[in-house]
Amino acid sequence: MTSDLSRLFDEYGSYHRHPTNKLCHYIGIPMIVFTLVGLLWKVSWALAAAVALGAVLYDLRLSLRLTVPFAAFVLISAALAPGLSSTLLWAGFLLGWALQFIGHFLYEKKAPAFFENLRQLLVGPLWIIGTLVERREAPAAAPGSGRPGE
Repeated sequence: MTSDLSRLFDEYGSYHRHPTNKLCHYIGIPMIVFTLVGLLWKVSWALAAAVALGAVLYDLRLSLRLTVPFAAFVLISAALAPGLSSTLLWAGFLLGWALQFIGHFLYEKKAPAFFENLRQLLVGPLWIIGTLVERREAPAAAPGSGRPGE
């Protein structure tokens, strides 16, 4: 794990300690990414590709291991999401964001990390993947540190 990613995960994790807030993010973040790809695709496939490539390249400089599953999810989203109606995509996008804010304001009692650092919008998906990887493997960070291992 790069020191930059470790620092970003520590910061992100400090905003995501409550189990219900984490659950809201495990559902909401993939929902946002999936629907955002579909909504951008409906505007322009080139726009969707450019935004996805930008996110993947940003993440790639932080962690190859975590970027590969993120990139695969983006490709799956690009294959499936554009076939859904705009109404359904907007509903999913808004629901994903609602889950984020419900988790933060009702359970965590703390504003989202991206309110202070917009980079955290790109860190969220990697943090979710890192958390899933950590559960499957031996933890690389102390329990409760909020930092998924790589």
